[in-house]
Amino acid sequence: MGANYCISKIDARLNQNFIVEQTAYNINDDPEINLFHPSKTLSDLLKTVGKSYNKSKGDVSSFESHITKQDYEALLKSDRCAAFNSFITFI
Repeated sequence: MGANYCISKIDARLNQNFIVEQTAYNINDDPEINLFHPSKTLSDLLKTVGKSYNKSKGDVSSFESHITKQDYEALLKSDRCAAFNSFITFI
């Protein structure tokens, strides 16, 4: 959810306007600050396009397969998800 531009890689319908209409969540907001249960928000969002997400190994792997090294690098350079950035910088 931190790499907000990646969500449309899962399904092209998942653009900013669609997400706001379906969930009232602004994908430009920092999920670390604005989402209490990001996995539930992701699950609810994917349901709107007929997909599921339940944090199983298969679902996580499927979701992650859409994210590239460059996506992670862009997230690291952004001001979003401070905990992710701290973790990556640490390792």
